[in-house]
Amino acid sequence: MHCAGFHGQLGCNHDGNEDTPRLVQLGHTTLPDNPTREEEIMAAVVSCGGSHSVSISRRGDLYSWGLHSSGELGLGRHAPTEVFLPRQVILTHRRIVSVTAGESHTLAISENGELWACGRGRRGQLGRAAFHDFWQLQRIDSLRNFRIVSAAAGQSHSMALASDGSLFTWGDGQYGQLGHAALEQIQMIQPLGALAVPIPQKIGELEPSGLSPPKRITAIAAGGNHSMALTVCGELLAFGRNHRGQLGLGEVGNRWRPSRVDLSIGAAVRDSVRAVQVSCGACHTLALILQGTRLKVLSTGDNYWGQLGHGDVDNRLRFVPITAILHAKPVAVQCGAQHSCAVTERGVLYTWGRGDCGQLGGGDEWSRRAPAPLEGFRVVHPDRTLRRTKRCAPKYRAVRRQEAKAPWCLPRCFEAWWGVRGGEVGQPVGM
Repeated sequence: MHCAGFHGQLGCNHDGNEDTPRLVQLGHTTLPDNPTREEEIMAAVVSCGGSHSVSISRRGDLYSWGLHSSGELGLGRHAPTEVFLPRQVILTHRRIVSVTAGESHTLAISENGELWACGRGRRGQLGRAAFHDFWQLQRIDSLRNFRIVSAAAGQSHSMALASDGSLFTWGDGQYGQLGHAALEQIQMIQPLGALAVPIPQKIGELEPSGLSPPKRITAIAAGGNHSMALTVCGELLAFGRNHRGQLGLGEVGNRWRPSRVDLSIGAAVRDSVRAVQVSCGACHTLALILQGTRLKVLSTGDNYWGQLGHGDVDNRLRFVPITAILHAKPVAVQCGAQHSCAVTERGVLYTWGRGDCGQLGGGDEWSRRAPAPLEGFRVVHPDRTLRRTKRCAPKYRAVRRQEAKAPWCLPRCFEAWWGVRGGEVGQPVGM
C-alpha cells in the first residue's frame, strides 16, 4: 500500500506530500436561487484508497482524484492516469449516499440502495462476474433484490451489508477474508490455485433469518486481507488473514469463517463489554468498545510502525486498550494502512503510527508509537457537517480553531486532510 502523494491523491494540485492538514476543495457551484453568486461545494463523506481518494458532496455528487491506472476514479478511459484535483464522477439521475475506496477499486451506494463499483477487478472484487477492470461505475446487478446500506473495500476483496442484515462478500479469498468456509476445502485440495469469487455471495452462517435480532450484523470493515463484522448486541466477528494477530483471537493462523472475538479480557467481571465501532488497517485493527459506561480504544495486530499506540513495536494477538487516550473520552477511530487515528468528544484528533510521508499531520515525517494530539485543529462531528448552510465563495480557507470550522466529517475524513493515503478502511460504524 502506498503512503505518499505522488499520484495526486491529496487533491492539492501537486504530486508532493503534506505533513500538516491542508484544505481540499471540491469546487464551487451557482446558487439555485441566485445565479450571480456561488457557494462552495461541501464534502460530507471522504474515503481514501491505496493511491486514490473519493468524496461525496452534501448534494450527493461523487468526486474522485489520484491514481486512475485501473479505473478506480470512475472517470472513464479517456481521463488522465493521474488526477490532481477533485473531478465529479457522472452517474446520471442518481445520488450517492455512501462510498468506500479499496487498494485500487471503489464501491458506491446510491440513495435507492444500489451498489456500484469501478476500478481494478482482476481478483473479482468488482462483483461483476468478470476478472477485468471497469473504468466507470457499474451497478452490481446480482444484488438488485437487496437494499445495500453499507460497503467495505479491502486490498482485493469487497463486502456489502443489506438492510435485512445479510452480509455479502466477493473478490480475493485466499486467506479466508470472504468468510466462506467452503473455500477452505478448495484451498486444501488446490493449495497453489487462486481463490477468487467474482459474484457477491452471502455468508450462510450469518443469514439473518437464522439468527436472533441481537446477533444480526449491523456494521462491517475490510482490512488488507481481513474482515470484521459487528453485531447488533456489540459482538465482534473476525475472519481472514491473521499472520500478525490482526483478528485479535489470541493466536496466528487464518480464519475461514466468522469467529467471535473476546473483548472482555482484562475487564472487570461486573462490566458489560460491547463493540460500537471497528476499523481495519493493512494488518492491524482498532475497536471502540463500551465497557460499563466508558468508551475505550483497543488495538491488535501488526505494530512495526507503532500503529497500535502502546508505546512500543511489539505485535499484539489480542485487543489491548490504548492507555494513552483512556482519559480523553474517544468517540471514533479510524485506521490507515499503517497508522491510526482517534477523535475525542471535544473534537481533538489523535494520530499515531507510520508518519514518514506526513500522514500523521504533525508537521514532520516522524513515526509515533503513542497517540499525539494534532495541535491547532479540531474535528467537527458529522451531524454538523451534513447540515447545509449556504456560503458564498470563498469563505472556508482554513480549519484552525481561531478561524472557520472544518468542513470535513469523521470518521472518513482523516487522511483527506494530509499524509496522503487512508488505507483500506471499512465503512464508519457506530456513529
